[in-house]
Amino acid sequence: RRAGIVRDPDSDWQLVLPTLRQHEGLGARLFGSLDAGPPVVLRDAAALKLMSRLLPHVNAAGAKPADVQGAVSQLERGADLSRLAVMAANTAVPKRIVGKKGKVSHAGLPEVPLQVRLALEMALHEDDERRWLEGELDELTDRWREAEEVAAIADTLLVPGWIEARLGRGDERAP
Repeated sequence: RRAGIVRDPDSDWQLVLPTLRQHEGLGARLFGSLDAGPPVVLRDAAALKLMSRLLPHVNAAGAKPADVQGAVSQLERGADLSRLAVMAANTAVPKRIVGKKGKVSHAGLPEVPLQVRLALEMALHEDDERRWLEGELDELTDRWREAEEVAAIADTLLVPGWIEARLGRGDERAP
């Protein structure tokens, strides 16, 4: 919930994850401080990979048909992953969080408008599926080549030399 997508001058956008400092002593694993340490910043493929895992949880409440249609419309208008990520960074409405050091503005993934979040999730999973299918296609192509090689070997295993000679595939050995 605290992961946020923000504008970045170097790469258009970045995914920012706050770090939690564990308190010493009893219950160290139960309590953390939100205003601790520098945040973890992810860009490009690493950020997309993590977002593809985070967004289904952020969007777990579902959406109305109109919101889903709005997300689909954005994708139909040609919004790609990069454009959607920039749009998410631009449209996230910061939420005020009260920490130990006072109020802090934070625009997490839940603060991105629902239609943009849905479109981003759809695009991420579509991209994953495309890469998976390309990998499957490459694997099928490799298997096809292997099958062709095995078939070529099998074609010559039990064929007498004089038949191969007549077919023009081997040395001329007559019976």
